[in-house]
Amino acid sequence: MPVSTDYPLISNLTVWQNVALIRQYHDRLSKKEARKRVQSYLERLDVGGSAEKRNPQLSAEERFKIMMLRASMIDDAIILVSDPFRMLPHHRNASFLYDVAIMLDDLYTQCHIFDYSSNQDRYRTNNAPQH
Repeated sequence: MPVSTDYPLISNLTVWQNVALIRQYHDRLSKKEARKRVQSYLERLDVGGSAEKRNPQLSAEERFKIMMLRASMIDDAIILVSDPFRMLPHHRNASFLYDVAIMLDDLYTQCHIFDYSSNQDRYRTNNAPQH
């Protein structure tokens, strides 16, 4: 599932509805159960207060976290983060990206970041995954 400015949050849905949509459809969850589950994930990401917000009301960091969470809702999710610094232009390095990925690592199978080679220095951080 892509995380990219090319795949924005659905503008007429709230944050929790954007995230819950996939699980509601696949697992036939009730609205109440879906909301409860999504709220727990939002709390994990420290954006619990954003559940009723819509896309334009979010900070860049909130939006990125929520897009990562939405992508994680697919069974055996493989997340493809495309050009993350276009979504987070004021971040100097990838620490924030790695932190969010780690917070959700039990929800997805793989996470790949695709970016321009001109940004390669932004990925040299102290908390970059070691391979």
